[in-house]
Amino acid sequence: MHAVSCAGWNPLQEMEELLDRYHRATGRSVVNCADDYLNSDWLPHTDLEETPSTVVVRAELPGVRKRDIVVNISRGMLEISGEKHAELKQAQGNRKHIGECQFGCFRRTLSLPQELEVSAANATYSDGVLIIQIPKLSGSADYEHRIQID
Repeated sequence: MHAVSCAGWNPLQEMEELLDRYHRATGRSVVNCADDYLNSDWLPHTDLEETPSTVVVRAELPGVRKRDIVVNISRGMLEISGEKHAELKQAQGNRKHIGECQFGCFRRTLSLPQELEVSAANATYSDGVLIIQIPKLSGSADYEHRIQID
């Protein structure tokens, strides 16, 4: 067995570098990420893509009804929230062997590029996928706007 030396290892510096890499890769602060995890029963998977003229966000929300989804932009942050209701209650006497389906409330917060025309944003929801498109604009995204889902 070989001895492992911890000399020169600074765990706090390593953690700071890891958090910085996470923020640069995702555009999300760890505070927002932790808040989403703590206040949600489950988190949808999301993609955020920037084209030359638009920011496009895709969120996978299988089994969520459109009327149970809320999309807001406030101070440069996009928030997708809602609830996925349990489809069936387990009948008395039945035994569940596998329970991987997720139900309950969710909230996902994403940091947006600052130069967007949020009042022209639109969203569509089809086959369990929410697509939000926000045109770019030279200006600031420091005001609030609720996006209707078509």
